[in-house]
Amino acid sequence: MSVNAETLLSGSLFALQQCGLLVTDASLLFERGRRATAAGVALLAHEELGRHKILLDLWKSAVEGTVVTPDEVRTRTTDHVAKQRAGQMSVTYRLDADDELSRLLRARHAAIGTPEYGALDEQVKRIDRSVAKRQPHDRHEWRESAFYVDLLDDGVGWSRPSDLSGAKCARAVCDAINDYAGRRDRFESPEVNTDEVLVRALAAMSAKPVLPEPPFNSAAFHEGF
Repeated sequence: MSVNAETLLSGSLFALQQCGLLVTDASLLFERGRRATAAGVALLAHEELGRHKILLDLWKSAVEGTVVTPDEVRTRTTDHVAKQRAGQMSVTYRLDADDELSRLLRARHAAIGTPEYGALDEQVKRIDRSVAKRQPHDRHEWRESAFYVDLLDDGVGWSRPSDLSGAKCARAVCDAINDYAGRRDRFESPEVNTDEVLVRALAAMSAKPVLPEPPFNSAAFHEGF
């Protein structure tokens, strides 16, 4: 038994729609003071973004003639960290004016056009690769800490969702809004989509799910910067 390409493309769009709904819910929760829960929901939105991308990759395989089975779909979309990795649209930093990375970025900018630029740029790229490798696992653990009470390693204290800082929760929601918005543009604005096969497949669909507008007016979005 196989899953046809049209079904996979529909599932990919349903997952993207669900990502948008979760982002919207996260924004509303944040505004109501449920900041840790908002962060957890935003991190779930990143997982759905990852599911969307995984299903889109499987759609491409099916279009190219590869047989995609239901078991493969379930296996590829089960692992939480794998979905966080697939849903990682960008690497984000929040910098203090005088921390090491800020100094490095300023030095790289000042060195544009000089022989020193290449070495400085490679240092920044090395940090980017390190963060990109670690971020999916960190987001998975962070999602759990936003929802659950857990005993600390010392066997005495407790990790509680209410311990998460408001600023950290705002950043989680802000990042989810940005990543969803960037992905949504690809499906709402064909002119920015360079995949001609995908554009034709989307045009041929009889009905597509409505993708929610990104909540850029959210308090969390503005606090996250």
